[in-house]
Amino acid sequence: MRSFLEALYFGSFDLKEEGENQQEKKQICSRIKRLETQVEAMLGDEGKALFRQYADAYNDLTSCEIADGFIMGFRLGGRMVMEIIFGAEKLDLPH
Repeated sequence: MRSFLEALYFGSFDLKEEGENQQEKKQICSRIKRLETQVEAMLGDEGKALFRQYADAYNDLTSCEIADGFIMGFRLGGRMVMEIIFGAEKLDLPH
């Protein structure tokens, strides 16, 4: 079973709202897709397969990094709340 934070990150809880950068993200995604199509048009079958493997691996890495950042941000927020509630001197956290 996934942790609560992982479940929240992966969308088991519908807390998402339209972000401020939604339009910019759409433009970037469109640009990436256009560039991928152009690169694949220059490659043969073997090159296309290799490029697709590269893109998939890069996407996997990016997904892992984003999930880790999301979880670390929640943990940091939790520590901040604990310090507010209990006080820094009672938490024995590393400096």
